[in-house]
Amino acid sequence: MSWQTFVQPAVVSIIVSAITTCLVAPWAASKFSRKNTKDLEKKKALIDTIGQLIGIMEKINAYLFRFEGYAMSTIRVKGYREPMIDAEFVERFGESVSELTILVSNASLFWREHEDYFENIGDKKIIKEVDRYLKLVTEIRRDVHTGVDDVAGKKKEKVLYPEIPPDIFLFEPSVLLGKLRWRLIDKY
Repeated sequence: MSWQTFVQPAVVSIIVSAITTCLVAPWAASKFSRKNTKDLEKKKALIDTIGQLIGIMEKINAYLFRFEGYAMSTIRVKGYREPMIDAEFVERFGESVSELTILVSNASLFWREHEDYFENIGDKKIIKEVDRYLKLVTEIRRDVHTGVDDVAGKKKEKVLYPEIPPDIFLFEPSVLLGKLRWRLIDKY
C-alpha cells in the first residue's frame, strides 16, 4: 500500500472519525460533565446552606421561646404587671443567655459568609428578611443579656423583659428559606 491510498477522502474521513470518537468525544463529554457537576455542586451547597441557616434560626427561636415563656409566667405566678427578668430568671437561664449570645453571633457570621449565594440567585426578599430577622434577634438578645447582667450584678431587682413581635416564631425568613430550599430540591 502506498501513501496515496491513505490520502483518499473516504480513508481520511474514517481516520478523522476514529480520532474524534476515541479522543475528542471523551474529552468533550468529560468537560461538559464537569461543568454540569460543578453547577450541581453549587446547587447542593446552596441547599445545604439554606438547611444550616434554618437550623440556626430554629435554635435561636427555641431559646427565645423558653425565655419568653418564663417571663410571661412571672405575670401569673409572681403577680407582676408585665413580663420580667428577675433573680430566678437569671438563675434558671443565665448560661442559656450566654449560649444565645454565641449562637446569634455565629448566625450573623454564617449569614455574612453565605449571603453571596442568595445574591447570586437574585432573591432580594430573602436577603432583606434574613437581615431584618438577625437585627431583631440581636436587639432582643442584647436587651435580655443587659437585663440578666443588671439583675445578676444586683443593680436592679427585676427588669422588664423586651417586647418580642408575635410573628418572630413564625417568622418570614424561615418560611421563605424553607420554600426556596424545597423549590431548589424539586428543581435539581
